Amino acid sequence: MEVTEETGGAEKAKPIQSGGHFYFKHLELEVTFLTTDLIRVDWQPGKVPLPYGIARKDWEEVEIDFQDKENCWIISSSALKVIINADGSLQFQNSLGQVIREELPPQRRIELSDAAKGGGWTTTAKLRPSECIYGLGERAAPRLLADDI
Repeated sequence: MEVTEETGGAEKAKPIQSGGHFYFKHLELEVTFLTTDLIRVDWQPGKVPLPYGIARKDWEEVEIDFQDKENCWIISSSALKVIINADGSLQFQNSLGQVIREELPPQRRIELSDAAKGGGWTTTAKLRPSECIYGLGERAAPRLLADDI
């Protein structure tokens, strides 16, 4: 049997170097500014994805502003703002306040067995009507057939 686990609502938050740590009923979130315009978002517990997109590990500290609002927290640098809502949804804005990405609260599908412990969280981003997603596993190279060899 499979069930869906959600964040469970916000409990508390604390600022950390270059970001913030957020505690929800069923998970934790760490948002870290690697540079003023590059952010790492890490949902736990669960399997940490391989950092295949970023080879660098040592980052300079980024000066941020951490705000605790009534139903959200806001972390911002000179270039980006991240709004962490009480339900776990995220909104990313540029320095002009324009929304550049919105993520719905994360979910995790778990099976009611010991084998499924430690599974990762799934996030879903809202797309504008004009946006498209390409490259979902297709191969760009032509396929060779036995007759072509």
